[in-house]
Amino acid sequence: MSNATITQLTQAIGITGAEYMEAVQAGSSVRVTASQIAALGATFTSSNVINFGADPSGVSDSTAAINAADVAATAAGQILYFPPGIYSINQGTRLTMHGASWLGADRNQSILKSAAGVYPAPTQMVTCSGKSNLTISRLGFDMSLVTFPAATTCRHLLMFNCTNWEVFDCAFTGIQTYNIGIYPNGGDLWSIKDCYFIQAVPSANQSQAINVQQNSGRHQICRNICIGTGIFSNGANGLYAENLISGWQFGGGIVLGPLAGCTSNRVIGNYCVGGLGNPDVNNTYSHGIECWSPNTQIIGNYCANNMGAGITIGGTNCVVVGNECLNNCQSGQSLGGIIGYGTLISAVAYSASNSVITNNQLSDNQGVPTQKYGYKEYPNIGGAAPITGVLVANNVALGNTISPYGYGGGATGGSYFSGSLGINGATPPAQPTGYGTPTGGAHQASFAAGSITLPNLAAAVAQLIIELKSYGLLAT
Repeated sequence: MSNATITQLTQAIGITGAEYMEAVQAGSSVRVTASQIAALGATFTSSNVINFGADPSGVSDSTAAINAADVAATAAGQILYFPPGIYSINQGTRLTMHGASWLGADRNQSILKSAAGVYPAPTQMVTCSGKSNLTISRLGFDMSLVTFPAATTCRHLLMFNCTNWEVFDCAFTGIQTYNIGIYPNGGDLWSIKDCYFIQAVPSANQSQAINVQQNSGRHQICRNICIGTGIFSNGANGLYAENLISGWQFGGGIVLGPLAGCTSNRVIGNYCVGGLGNPDVNNTYSHGIECWSPNTQIIGNYCANNMGAGITIGGTNCVVVGNECLNNCQSGQSLGGIIGYGTLISAVAYSASNSVITNNQLSDNQGVPTQKYGYKEYPNIGGAAPITGVLVANNVALGNTISPYGYGGGATGGSYFSGSLGINGATPPAQPTGYGTPTGGAHQASFAAGSITLPNLAAAVAQLIIELKSYGLLAT
C-alpha cells in the first residue's frame, strides 16, 4: 500500500498514520464503522479538498481551495470529499458548486464554517445553480459566527433551478434571524432527508430550517430534526413526512402557502410541538401545521402544546385524518385543535371549504386546560370568504375549555357533522342554526342510522350497544 493510500485510509477512519502502522505491526485489528467505510470508498473515487490546500484546522481560509477542488472533481466526474475538520469560509468569495456531489466523513466532523463578520445580503455560504444529479451528504454547515443584516434573507445553502438532487444526513447550525438553512428555488425531483437544523434563539422574524419557493417541482422533505425553527413551503406536489419540529417562533412548524401554485401536498406523520411566543412579525401565533394549500392530505400528525392551534386549514378540498391535536392554544387565544379559516390574503379568498376532517383526537388533558375548541371555523375574515361543505366526522374532542365545536361569524350552510363525539358538560350545547344535520348535530354522536344527544361517554357506549343489538350486529 502506498503512503498516499495510507493517508487516505487514516483520514477516512479518523486515526493517525502512526496509530495505523502501530496497530498493523502489533497484529491488531482496526475497527471501522459503516460511515467510515463509506468515506473510505469515497477516497478512491473522489477529489480530496485537502489535496487542493483546504485547511481542516479552521485556521486558514479554505474557500478558494474548496472551489478549486470542486471544479476538478466536476471535470473528473468524481465526488468531492471533505475529511474530518473545520473548513473556514469567507463572506466575500463563498462557495459555488459546479456539479460534483459533496461528501463528508460525518455531519459533526466535516464542517464548513463561515468566518465571523457581517454577512452580505442577500447571499448564501454555498450556491448550487442549474445543476443536476448530485448529492450533498454527511457535512455540517455552520453560520453561528455570522451577523445577518436586518430585513434581508441569507442562507446556508441555495439550490436554484436544480434537478434530481438530494441533501442527506447534514447539519445546519447557527440559524438565526433573517437566515434560512436550505433554500430550494425552482427545479424538480429533489429531497432533503435525515438532516439536523437548530436555531439556538428562536425568533419572531423570518428564520427557517427550510424555505421552499414557488415552482420548485416534486420533492420530499422527510425525517429531519428542526429545533427552534420550522419548515415553510410554497411548493406543490411535495411530501413532508416524519419530521420532528419543536420550539420555533416564526410561523408554523410546517407552513404550506399561501402563494398561488402551492397545492396537492402530503403532510404525514410529523411531530410539531412547543411552538413558542407571542405573535410573530406577521401577527401569527405558532400553529403546529398551517395549510393554505388546496387538495392537500394531512394525516397522522402529532401537534401539541403550541401557542396557536394544532392544525389550521385555509385550503379547499383538504383531507385531515387521524391527527392528534392536544393541549394547544397556550397563548390563551380562542383557537382549537383544528381551525377552519375563510379569509382574504392580499385580496385573494382562501377557505377550508369542501374539506374532510375526520377521526382526529382534538382534546385537552392538562390540569389547567388551554385548548378552547376541538374544531372551530372562522369564515369571512377581512371580507367574503365563506366556509361551506366541510365534513366533520368521528372526531374525539374532550376537555376543551369552551366547546368541542365552534362556528364563527354566524355563517350558514356550512358544514355537515356526523358521528363526532365531543362532550364537555352534562348537556351538549344545541346545534347552531343554519348548519346541515343529516345524521347528527355538531355536538352529537351518530351511530348507525340514529342521531342522539348524549351527556357523557358512558351513555354513548351504552347507546351504541343498544343499536348494534337492534341491527343484529351484537348478540343479545
